[in-house]
Amino acid sequence: MTRGKVSPHPEWRLIVEALRRRDYGVQIPHAEMATITGLPERSPRYFNQVKRARTVLLTEHDKWLAVDRGAGYRLVVPSEFFGQGRRQLKFAARRLRIGAAIHGHAPQHLLSDAENAANANALAKMGALQIHTDRVLKQTKPPKLPATKPDTPKLLKS
Repeated sequence: MTRGKVSPHPEWRLIVEALRRRDYGVQIPHAEMATITGLPERSPRYFNQVKRARTVLLTEHDKWLAVDRGAGYRLVVPSEFFGQGRRQLKFAARRLRIGAAIHGHAPQHLLSDAENAANANALAKMGALQIHTDRVLKQTKPPKLPATKPDTPKLLKS
């Protein structure tokens, strides 16, 4: 391999081939995923290949591979896609708040005028994104299901 040239790692394709025909809801432990890829379980390269496979499974096969913390992965059933998407948006909103806090606390007296202007511009854009993200999260709350009433009547107090 020549220096500076990145060789493609096709392990993510093995994951896609193995999972694209599997049923929604199936769980895939880390050990099975490591067997599919031939990579050491939970290694950085393993996680990079799974990350790439997750993207391809979603965009090309309409399947989302959710993380089952400590156990492995799970192909999300279609009725959970809304909740999974909203969960990712909540993560993004949290990261956006942290990024805005970092920009907002930059020591302005130690920055040049150009750096202060760029920082203020970035902070304004982050603020607009925060407002929009909060609005989307409020508008996409899952509907509340009506409380089920018991089939048997309540006993009357005498």
